[in-house]
Amino acid sequence: MLDEFGKEFAASVEKKVKDETDRLKKKHEVSSMQPVVAESDQQPPAKHQAVVILPADKGRKLVFDNFDFKQQVHTMTEEHQNVDVHWVTHMAVENHVSGNHLSDKKPDVDGLLQMENGQCRPSRHDHHLQHENYITLTERAITEIPCLAFLKPVVCKHIPHQYSKEMREKSEMSFLGMLYHNENDVDGIQQVLTALHQYVPYYGSDADRVYSSQGAAADQLSVERGVGLMHSLSSLMVLHLKNN
Repeated sequence: MLDEFGKEFAASVEKKVKDETDRLKKKHEVSSMQPVVAESDQQPPAKHQAVVILPADKGRKLVFDNFDFKQQVHTMTEEHQNVDVHWVTHMAVENHVSGNHLSDKKPDVDGLLQMENGQCRPSRHDHHLQHENYITLTERAITEIPCLAFLKPVVCKHIPHQYSKEMREKSEMSFLGMLYHNENDVDGIQQVLTALHQYVPYYGSDADRVYSSQGAAADQLSVERGVGLMHSLSSLMVLHLKNN
């Protein structure tokens, strides 16, 4: 019944992931063809064909959380007991601001040690903005005092920042369905991460497949379980490679 309700509810997200996958594949094909064309100097120059690569979308966050309930029976017997059900629900929330211009590479440790402190030290303007933020936070605190509560309407509710306009827009959310797995055990959280993995764009095929980065959000306990499973799989992969 849950699968029939809202049929093709994830179609919009699946289409966006497919479009991003096609874009990454085309971008990889174009970048891999450039060295070959440069080395073939003996061939006559061919007509340049314009290759249109669509810009990357803003991306999204995959949010998942446990969905627990207890099914109580009317007449309890030895074989017919109350059932504790542990499922997982997940959804996609489109990003308001694109982060494609940011690098996924970790900073060089030696480069950080050699960097001058003056390059990362807050400027006078940064200190001024921080001072203004403290004033706003203090205003919110003191208006909780009953005799000053009448000042709440004039207190700034959201501190202005670079993306204030984008963040005021309504979030675009897509329900991705229920996962009938228990994230409390290893097999369950593995099935959950496998289901989330289908929404990660990639290029290449089989062993040469390269995946893009994809953020996932959950409560602290779910994140700990997911990170623990990823570390376990990474350790097993290393052991498997060493045994070969």
